[in-house]
Amino acid sequence: LSTREPGESWIVTETQGEGMKGKRESGPEGELLLGRPGFLSRHGIILPFDGREKDEGSVVAVAYQGKYVGRYILVDSIRPEAPGVVRYFETMGIKTTLLSGDHEEEARRIARMAGIPAEETYAGKSPVDKEEMISRWRKQKEIVVMVGDGINDAAAMARADLGVAMGEGAAIARERGDILLPPGGLSPLSFAHYISRMTLSRIRQNLWWAFGYNIVGIPLAAGAFYPLDPPSFVPPTLLMGLAHGPCLS
Repeated sequence: LSTREPGESWIVTETQGEGMKGKRESGPEGELLLGRPGFLSRHGIILPFDGREKDEGSVVAVAYQGKYVGRYILVDSIRPEAPGVVRYFETMGIKTTLLSGDHEEEARRIARMAGIPAEETYAGKSPVDKEEMISRWRKQKEIVVMVGDGINDAAAMARADLGVAMGEGAAIARERGDILLPPGGLSPLSFAHYISRMTLSRIRQNLWWAFGYNIVGIPLAAGAFYPLDPPSFVPPTLLMGLAHGPCLS
């Protein structure tokens, strides 16, 4: 399909998560529609197929001047490291959920490849649906991390407790992310989780050491151990420093 002439400009409007509509600024009138089958149907386009048919992929239909002209079937593939990352979080007791704008069969196919349970797979979700689901989980006192790379993920990432953007994703998704993963895959996500757990563990250890130090140090400063023979007394500060030193290395 070629409707563009050299030097020709179009006015394009987008319905987020649904499709796009384009009109020429000048010249012959004509409207170009590109998007989900339901998007075209709502604009009065008669489709020669059922938009809910079980294609292995996402259907993107095209119409021009009020008539259907064709469709694309976009087949998703997962990153090779994705199943390993999902397994890592499962071993950590963290539930992994797939929120997808694809139809049911395609979303379940991707979930199976990644190792995500069918009951944690939600298909046909618009950007608004994703945002509402995350809001509902947060109201249930769940801690939600949203990982995304597209325009349709941006609002959900902003709504989550933590938004993680893929380095090669859409610009708006990168702007909304609290963490930006380097290009190349999902593996840094599990590493970031490991580092955060170790950091939190060290913080807790330091708090307990400080608590113990104050319990001993305050009475010491008040002279509670003054009668002790100085050569037989080792300052508690030195003991704590020697004991805690290996933990910091």
